[in-house]
Amino acid sequence: MRLVLVRHGIAVDLAPSDFARTLSPEGERKTEQAMQGLTRFLSAEPRILTSPYLRAAETAAILARVGGYGSPEETDALTFAGSHEAILAAVREAATESARMPEEIILVGHQPILGSLASWLLTGGEGARVHVKKASALALDFYGPVTSAMGTLAWFLSPKVLRALG
Repeated sequence: MRLVLVRHGIAVDLAPSDFARTLSPEGERKTEQAMQGLTRFLSAEPRILTSPYLRAAETAAILARVGGYGSPEETDALTFAGSHEAILAAVREAATESARMPEEIILVGHQPILGSLASWLLTGGEGARVHVKKASALALDFYGPVTSAMGTLAWFLSPKVLRALG
């Protein structure tokens, strides 16, 4: 199985709450270009899980639209209150709910959670500093259970590279 971690695009600075921060006009434009580039690397039917925070949900919706994928599913596991274990539980649930095992599950969320998760999945700890830029993506392959220290980095693409490919 492959997990693809995607950070949300550029968001507005001011909103009534952090939850309500949406993508800025520039963020919408750049995120759409980046997500078009990202679709070149994805399978035909990935499952998309997203944080319910608006900027992440909007990023996931853009990806689903440009890729022609199914609707993103919101999970609180990808919020700032989530944990690595809660994210893996959401991944396992999404995998078992499918009629057939998905080749890829895409997680759309926030930094530092995504960077911390990537480090934990790759090394078993959080010592590796993984900075996931806005509208960038990285893919981790698992050749057995999706668990700590069992991931292999397949690719890590910056937003600039993804936009150029889009």
